[in-house]
Amino acid sequence: MKTCTKCKKKLGFFDKIFCGGLCTPCKSKEIEIGRKEEERKEKIKERKREEIHKVKEKLKKFEDEDLGLLNYQNLEYTGSDLGDFDEDYGNYEGTKINHKKDKKEIYSISIKELYQRVIKNNFNVEKTLEEIEEEIEYKLQVDKLKEKERKRKIRENAEKDFYGRIKSKRDNLSLDKRKDILRRFNNKCVICDREEGLHIHHKDNNPKNNLPENLIVLCGVCHKKAHMKVR
Repeated sequence: MKTCTKCKKKLGFFDKIFCGGLCTPCKSKEIEIGRKEEERKEKIKERKREEIHKVKEKLKKFEDEDLGLLNYQNLEYTGSDLGDFDEDYGNYEGTKINHKKDKKEIYSISIKELYQRVIKNNFNVEKTLEEIEEEIEYKLQVDKLKEKERKRKIRENAEKDFYGRIKSKRDNLSLDKRKDILRRFNNKCVICDREEGLHIHHKDNNPKNNLPENLIVLCGVCHKKAHMKVR
């Protein structure tokens, strides 16, 4: 005697053939549960489509309609044509946001991530773009510091081999300390607010005095002017 796999009631002839081991009431409940689950999933998809459409509309003021490019400070689109944005982000997978200074596009983020972050920021597009620009700018600065540190070590090793000692008179700052100083001054020159070609300047012009209060951030131009005043 076959019974329902859920309620253990005896199965009728119809149940055995058409209900897959369930009695008619249990089968009806299963169908209803499945229907409600599909409705729930469809509501989630619909909400997602509405959010994506809202972000897309808000992004228009930051885009160049003729060129199809993001036109916000130092950020731009790269990759495939934007096209229409579907619910699975499929049409935007080849397109990314990158910083104009990042020629190799190492720190680019996908359009999918951009949309997700705008939604997370309560649809504040400008705030999201500012955050992305600062993050990429920071990573670029760190990359420059790493390269500078690499070259410094090569130079010091060369001086050791050639002169038998390191000729540099300054106490070089560690990469972590340079990063901390740049962060303290918001990665900007304290005089002109420039964000490119930043140097760390010793206010007392003593390269061995690496106390925090003696260090400031200057761009290359302002750094040169600072030294010209004391020479």
